[in-house]
Amino acid sequence: MGDFIQMHSSELKELIKIVQTGKVTSPVGNFWYIDVEAKEDILWAIWRILGANPAAKNVFGEGNGFELPLAVLESMQTHDHHHSEVLVLGSGFSSSSSLSDRRNEEEGMVVTTRTPVELCMQLLDALLHVVTIGVSDNPINRNRLHQCISSQSFKHLVLNFSGLICVEFEEKITELLFDVALEHVHSPSQNTPALPALVEEQEGIVGGRGSSSFRIPGIDGKFSMNYAHNSSSTPTREDEVFNPAAILLLFHCFILFSVKLQLRILFHVQTLVRSSPRNQDALTAAGK
Repeated sequence: MGDFIQMHSSELKELIKIVQTGKVTSPVGNFWYIDVEAKEDILWAIWRILGANPAAKNVFGEGNGFELPLAVLESMQTHDHHHSEVLVLGSGFSSSSSLSDRRNEEEGMVVTTRTPVELCMQLLDALLHVVTIGVSDNPINRNRLHQCISSQSFKHLVLNFSGLICVEFEEKITELLFDVALEHVHSPSQNTPALPALVEEQEGIVGGRGSSSFRIPGIDGKFSMNYAHNSSSTPTREDEVFNPAAILLLFHCFILFSVKLQLRILFHVQTLVRSSPRNQDALTAAGK
């Protein structure tokens, strides 16, 4: 562990700097801009480093790693990565494809083109996975994260960059922020939905476990909340809210979500609060 800190801390900090600035600088001062897909590749590399080396979390925090959320959101708004003919990592490749896509091309595999908003969603997915693993079980990093996502600048960017908060991605974003709040670290290949399902009741069939049916204004039928579709997503006493600012961020964007997702968020937060007095205290204190 000590060898890692000595040998690789500078490299990790350099990766963080590349994502923050959006460019790679050579020893002689030349630089190359990188695109969204290259940032995504780098973020997943950071995620693997943090997962393999717990000591790297301290380096990540000290290296301004928790400034990445603000820097990445700003880059989404202020730069057009999708149409600029820049070089990626100084390798001579065009910015129109990611490192993984280029490998697929070389191997003769079919490459699926992603839209700009899909590219940004993939970048946000990688970013929040990095944040979650970087903050987990690290009280100092929790404070750093809280300062970032509680800032008015960050909230303004999230609220006004509403292209990602749409029907297609709103549930994914919500689940990622609940993962940050609860420090649920998992592989991106794992499907671990955090929210209860909104079940439309059929006549004569009772809905979700322990829940009563209700109506949604403007929508026909009765509904209920159901955790039974995925028992692993049901809050337990072990589900402690370590980073309540992530949940408060969801409420900050609440008006942008669909009515059905709003209800699912409210039900899930209510269940978390009821499962532990500590969660109630944490959310109350963060909301003051």
